[in-house]
Amino acid sequence: PWPADMEWGQLQVDNMEIPLGWGANLRSFPLNMEDNSLNTVLGTSGDIYEIVGEGEAAVYNPNMQQWVGSLATDGVNPLSGYWVKNSIEEGNTINISGTSSGNPTYQLNDGAIWTLISYPFQHTQLLSESIDSTQIDQIIGTGVEYPWQGAAAQYVEPYGWIGSLEYLYPGTGYWVRPVIGAS
Repeated sequence: PWPADMEWGQLQVDNMEIPLGWGANLRSFPLNMEDNSLNTVLGTSGDIYEIVGEGEAAVYNPNMQQWVGSLATDGVNPLSGYWVKNSIEEGNTINISGTSSGNPTYQLNDGAIWTLISYPFQHTQLLSESIDSTQIDQIIGTGVEYPWQGAAAQYVEPYGWIGSLEYLYPGTGYWVRPVIGAS
């Protein structure tokens, strides 16, 4: 779902709606927010009860009525992807406000180690037009309509990107693997 005030190709968005399915959702929060705390971004209702990033995590403690864990201190990063766990079967969304991250440069893990990143734009884009295949040769995401379904692609010379992942979507996180030896 797109916010009513969003236009294609726009580099700045005031509001963004990120849909959630039941269970684990690979999501991102690609806006620079004034308040990126978990209380603000994910709320305190308990419907969203866990968030896991690369080397960081937090859970909602209903007895304390607050988030606990490393992400509870740091908040979300607009360049990172996260597994967000949701207990509502359908219709749950995360609404965020902020400014666009623009076209950022990511710090990828060295070698064949995967990095969990955010897709930084507020419009859907073809994978082949989004990812530099000299830097990244594999990408894994989830389905948009059905978040529990995986999608992946690998860059293979001379064919290009092959696999089930064809588009990158706003508000979605992706695991990427850098090309071995790329700088």
